[in-house]
Amino acid sequence: MRDEQERRPDDPDYDATTLHIPDPEWHALTGGMKRYWEIKSKNFDKIVFYRYGHWFTVYYQDSHICNKYIDLCIPPRQRQHIVGFHENHLSDNIEVMVNAGYKIALCE
Repeated sequence: MRDEQERRPDDPDYDATTLHIPDPEWHALTGGMKRYWEIKSKNFDKIVFYRYGHWFTVYYQDSHICNKYIDLCIPPRQRQHIVGFHENHLSDNIEVMVNAGYKIALCE
């Protein structure tokens, strides 16, 4: 793992709030996932709630973290590890995650 400036965690200037995505992996992403990783790579220390219409989606490691605090279920055998919730639950879910000590990034 490297930060946006390609520094490793053992570098004293390492920035844990960012993430470098190597070109081969970047080019393999779909358009929607490129947009998500543009946001996540600059907010690596936050839980990203990514909006699709009236729904918010949470991906990958963020979905596992949210699953511990919010009543969301990751379907078994799901490869991408995605959970989502309706916008009506946004305020409550933000409150739960902030009270658990997490920062939130809301994205559309």
